[in-house]
Amino acid sequence: MRIAVVIGGASAKFWLDRAQWLRERQHEVWYLLPADAHPGSDVPPDRIVPCADHGDGGWVDESVVGRLQELGIELVCLPVNTLPSNLERLPDLLAWDTEPQDLVGPPADALDQQFQTQTIRLYRNDLREGRVVCRARTRVHRRSSALTRKEAVRIAPFLLEKAIADVSSGEPWVDEEACTSEGNAHGTPPGGRKSRLSALLSHLAYGAFIEKKWQVSVVDAPRGGSPAQRFRPAREARSLPPVPVPDGYVFLADPFFFERDLILAEALDSRSGKGKIVALENGQVRPIAAPLESHLSYPHSVEEGGRRFVVPEMARGGDPQIFAFDNDALVPERPLSIDSGPLLDPTFVRHGEHLYLFANRAEEGANVLRLWVAEGLFGHFTEHRASPVRVDARGSRMGGGFVSDGDTLYRLGQDFRRSYGDALLCFRVDALDPQAFRETLIDTIALAHVKGPHTLDFRDSRMVFDWYEERFAPLAWARRIAGRIG
Repeated sequence: MRIAVVIGGASAKFWLDRAQWLRERQHEVWYLLPADAHPGSDVPPDRIVPCADHGDGGWVDESVVGRLQELGIELVCLPVNTLPSNLERLPDLLAWDTEPQDLVGPPADALDQQFQTQTIRLYRNDLREGRVVCRARTRVHRRSSALTRKEAVRIAPFLLEKAIADVSSGEPWVDEEACTSEGNAHGTPPGGRKSRLSALLSHLAYGAFIEKKWQVSVVDAPRGGSPAQRFRPAREARSLPPVPVPDGYVFLADPFFFERDLILAEALDSRSGKGKIVALENGQVRPIAAPLESHLSYPHSVEEGGRRFVVPEMARGGDPQIFAFDNDALVPERPLSIDSGPLLDPTFVRHGEHLYLFANRAEEGANVLRLWVAEGLFGHFTEHRASPVRVDARGSRMGGGFVSDGDTLYRLGQDFRRSYGDALLCFRVDALDPQAFRETLIDTIALAHVKGPHTLDFRDSRMVFDWYEERFAPLAWARRIAGRIG
């Protein structure tokens, strides 16, 4: 695609980075630069379109319009404060509602602010009719303005990727639910510094002496309906029957049915602070041998050729691998054929004649959900044309296996509205094939008297899930350090 990017003012570095990112993805990029700008050696001189200063929106004149038409520019990317006063004869415009320089300014950290939102609008012919093509939320970290800024800037390329895909395909992508009462979170409210300091001290104390004591419960569940409907009997339960945590482990989490009555889960080793895969059967827990010493979790499995294989999360140990499960041992089968790097919470679903993989790239974090497709587990997974399929702090990290109810398919994603592991979001999958993916958020899945679930899986008339309570643990800090080192 032929794209021009407006460069100038306080946001020049941000937009230079976006232009470079577009070039790396094989787009033909030109730079709309004020005559007195100094873009640096990375900008090819023959790709510069000179223009007036962008500040008042009057930078577009006949020479600029003529040059854009001559070059065949299809799209102009720019910050909202540089929108021209007249769109006549201009290409489509993609404008960030949030000025890029604000993404690296002081974030709001008031106690009632949970997210900050970035929105991109498409303008065609009329400044009054900017259509939202994509928006995404990132968390406001009340203890750290640096983390808030980093998370917001980190998703900017993926937001632009989705916006350009929308313009190219003509299909709307925006999740209208993604920006409601939270609104934008820029600017520091009165008392912000005090609340940030208080939040930081609270966070340090929590990390040193408080642990989330995860438990796993297996209970009966209705056979039909959405995951949220099937989970309702557990939601209001005042007591959940936990699987006993054996000696040598701190907690159990990430449970998945494997076959018949066998469940695989993560158990946190109390000495190393690393996750291990264990087997749960008939209320008993037994260890599973694994060839890796790195942290293992989220043991989701998939059937291929009449056998079930496990592809756990092993992001701290390297790229994803396929394991057979034999005699209480994970046996390496082969690396997963995918050009992704380490993955978070890889989750498979077979739909139609293809196998789909939903996961986060570890380097991108939990706010960007990507999708790959292959003919089978041992084939090569290529990235889906709609990927990334979600860019948001809510629902972009997988939270269990896919659930089918007749012809309807549901996806479970983690809800980071407040704290890690507090609840799940239930999405109805409206389209899934090698060319398209669409989903609709339909419900929240949460427990009334404890926190969770964080992972949920169904098998016939049973369900297994994890939940947690926060408890004082004098050595919590030591286990966290050991886990990080590993």
